[in-house]
Amino acid sequence: MAGRRPRLAELCALVERVRQVPFNPNITMAELIALSRRRDAPNPGIEVEETADFERMERDVHAALHKPPTWDSKARTGPGEILHSAAGCDGCH
Repeated sequence: MAGRRPRLAELCALVERVRQVPFNPNITMAELIALSRRRDAPNPGIEVEETADFERMERDVHAALHKPPTWDSKARTGPGEILHSAAGCDGCH
């Protein structure tokens, strides 16, 4: 995606930086972008042109990033912590 939709990749990377939560726990979008720019990266094919809908979404995302999150992020914890913090969990022992 980073090579084919660079503006979307940059927007995702911005969200990750501001919210400090990666979309993928194994690699950040910034890392994917860096990999896509390497000389030995696969050819991404045709770059997708962004439309007016993307422009609106981009403005909405920037506006939303100026506000605090409306949810308590569990993404910074491991999956076991999320399960064990659920109401009524006895620790699965």
